[in-house]
Parts: sequence; structure tokens; C-alpha cells
Amino acid sequence: MSARTRRSTLAFAESIFRDYGQQLHRFLVRRLQHAQDADDLVQQVYVELIRTEHAELVRNPRGYALRIAANVASDFMRNAGALRARLSFDSEQVEQVSEQPAHVEPDEMAAQVLDARRLRKAFDRMPPLHQAAFLLQARDGYTYEEAAERLGVSVRRVERLLAEARELLQSLLKQE
Repeated sequence: MSARTRRSTLAFAESIFRDYGQQLHRFLVRRLQHAQDADDLVQQVYVELIRTEHAELVRNPRGYALRIAANVASDFMRNAGALRARLSFDSEQVEQVSEQPAHVEPDEMAAQVLDARRLRKAFDRMPPLHQAAFLLQARDGYTYEEAAERLGVSVRRVERLLAEARELLQSLLKQE
């Protein structure tokens, strides 16, 4: 993919998110059992939009994005079902943990919840491409090369995106 085509595809994905991002999120929330899963899948939709070849041929961007969201949700539910089928629990371990749960002070738990909310709020304020790069590398364990291939950008661009994402998160967290 040429640099010009890549820029065009990025602009295409960003315009869809600017115009239909909230609608995509609501669509995914309705399809999934947990709202937090929708947050992750919205990022996956963005990654898929970035990978679109010949974006200029898309006549109905909203419909195209909703179709990708439906496919991503379907894949997620299929994979989640397969994972649940493979999980097994050792009843002795479950019983031991339930009898001796780790004790967390209420103040400590409240602080952890507050920190998680602040982080989520700051993360949501980052540009979508920064979010996608950050999630691919930090959450999903992708190497810079794998993230670059997935996003359709250079490795150097991924390095810059991650550095900028970290700076943005730090800055946004300091503001609160």
C-alpha cells in the first residue's frame, strides 16, 4: 500500500469514527453481553477500517462500518463461546479461594476503581489511531512490527504513536 493510499485510508477511517463512532459503540453494546467488550471491539472496527483497500469505492460508509462491526461482534462471540467451552475449573482450588479470599481494604478498592475510571476517561480522549496502537502493543502483546502491519503504517510510525499515546495519557491524567 502506497503512502498516499495509506493516508487516504486513515482519513477514511477517522471520518467514519468522527461521524459514526457513537453509533458504532451503541450498535456493539446492543449485540454484546458486556459494555466493556464493546469498547474493545470499537477499536477493532477502527483497525479493520484502516486495513480497507480502495476506501474510495465505499458508497455507504455508515453501512460499511456497521457491517464490519457486526462481523467483529460475531467473531468475538464465537471466540468467547469457544473459550468458555475450553475452560475447566479445579473444584478444590475454587473452594479454597472462596474460603480464603484475598482481603482488600474498602479504601484501597475505592482508590483502585477511581484510578481505573480516570485512566479510562483519559484513554477515551486520545485519537483513535493512538488508542489502536496502544491497545495492540500494551494489551494484546503485539510487537511494533506486528502492530505496524495490522495498522497499515510503518514501524517508525507505531513507535511515534506509542510515545505520543504515553505522553497524552500522562498529560491527561495530570489535568484531572
